[in-house]
Amino acid sequence: MLTSVHVEATAEQLEILQDFEDTSKGGEKKLTQIKKYQADSEQEGGLVTQSIAAMVLCVSTPRISQLINAGTLQTYDHFGKRLISANQLIEYARLQKHSGNVGNMIAQAFKNKFSN
Repeated sequence: MLTSVHVEATAEQLEILQDFEDTSKGGEKKLTQIKKYQADSEQEGGLVTQSIAAMVLCVSTPRISQLINAGTLQTYDHFGKRLISANQLIEYARLQKHSGNVGNMIAQAFKNKFSN
């Protein structure tokens, strides 16, 4: 499961890259991409790949794609990858325990919360 240690390590790595300013060979564009990734990652408690999300939820990667396509999980596009909010993933994992009508109501409320 994703821990605050993993998120902090990623944040530390990105802080090192913050000073990167090689304007040759598209360095400025890369820096902009890195800063956008960093901002999204900090806001969302980290960003994880679909395969990591599948591992956390104990489901298949195609199931994660279904959740994304249904609007249940939102993605952030960075570096050619669709990444998922760690905060949203953790909250969804907590709610996953419920089934039936209660589970459907909770899933809909969860989806509505993140669709704003």
